[in-house]
Amino acid sequence: MRTRWWVAAIWGCFLARLVFYSAMLPLWEGFDEWGHFAVIRAMAVRGELLVARGSPIPRDVEASLQLAPVPWDMRHYPRPYLTEDEYWGLPAETRQQREAQFKAMPAQWSGKRAPAV
Repeated sequence: MRTRWWVAAIWGCFLARLVFYSAMLPLWEGFDEWGHFAVIRAMAVRGELLVARGSPIPRDVEASLQLAPVPWDMRHYPRPYLTEDEYWGLPAETRQQREAQFKAMPAQWSGKRAPAV
């Protein structure tokens, strides 16, 4: 019985950290977090056991990278990719349009590959 209590406590700490990090960090702000998410999505949705390095990312991830601020490491990417500083420098109505487009993304995009650039 005592062992179960410790296991529950460890899981509780893990879940508390999960909630903290997901609430604290902006979307995609962790180092190549979008890439990790894309791999997990390919494994879960498309059933790929091993995802090739050059595999296209899901369409919704690509669209979110173009609409939401990207990490500083991606500062050399061309527009529409914007870092936090560039994003918050946009006019309020432009940010609101991007947010509306982000929220309006179809759920079906999660299973589709991003179009080739």
